[in-house]
Amino acid sequence: MATQRIQWNRRTGIFLLAAGLTLLMGCGGAPLQVTPIDPNANPAELIGRLKQELAEARAEEQDVLSPTWFRKAEASLGAAQKELEQGGAPADIREHIAKAQAELQQAGVVAIRCHDQLDETIQSRNVARAAQAQQFAGDYAAAENNFLKLTQAMEEGDFQYAREKRRAVAEQFRALELRAIAQAALGDIRRLLAEAEHTRVPQDAPKSYAQAKAALISAEAYISANRYDKAAIQQKADDAIHMAQRAIVIAQTSRKIEKMPPEEIINQVKISALR
Repeated sequence: MATQRIQWNRRTGIFLLAAGLTLLMGCGGAPLQVTPIDPNANPAELIGRLKQELAEARAEEQDVLSPTWFRKAEASLGAAQKELEQGGAPADIREHIAKAQAELQQAGVVAIRCHDQLDETIQSRNVARAAQAQQFAGDYAAAENNFLKLTQAMEEGDFQYAREKRRAVAEQFRALELRAIAQAALGDIRRLLAEAEHTRVPQDAPKSYAQAKAALISAEAYISANRYDKAAIQQKADDAIHMAQRAIVIAQTSRKIEKMPPEEIINQVKISALR
């Protein structure tokens, strides 16, 4: 019950502070308001509670939405932990903890403002990550860096920059999401066609290979226009794989026939006709 009251108080404080955040940030921010901790509170218990609050804040992505304040809160927690381990004065430990709580509260305030101003961008980032867009390491890192610039601008009160850049960053994540969806659906057919090229399938079965390639291009176009139509995407991917496999078999058969004596070729044709 005590923990629930503390969590409720922290969240209530965050929402109350959020109402005045724009004014504070617009004039370059205000000195951090640190509320002293009850001198009778147990430092070890306070540290344990603060660790839980940091974990909850991380789960809410405050480490990304307010990276500067979140890092400061982590640093203050680290200082409190070090003081405790070295037998430091309880008053010094409580001072670090009070500072960490204030910094974490500020991170929560900024996170609320980010959700208010950057909601579309945040959602685009979340769905891109859910689609495993991180596999495109370089491009994802570039988008993530631009996203962090937005959240840092929110921390610094540069709302104009955030508003001007938020849509472009959202589009970066949407493009990455689309690539990830396409890769998940068409990765196998792309690898199959790449292997086919190395084994001369385009030369030995040009028509069938062209059909498989066209099926892949069609699937890519469909995904671009219908990224969430999972059933149809899967069907188009399956059709393209079937065509690629067929082209490979035809090419293999063609090469085998080239090496056969004429009489054996005729016998094979007769056998096939009787089936």
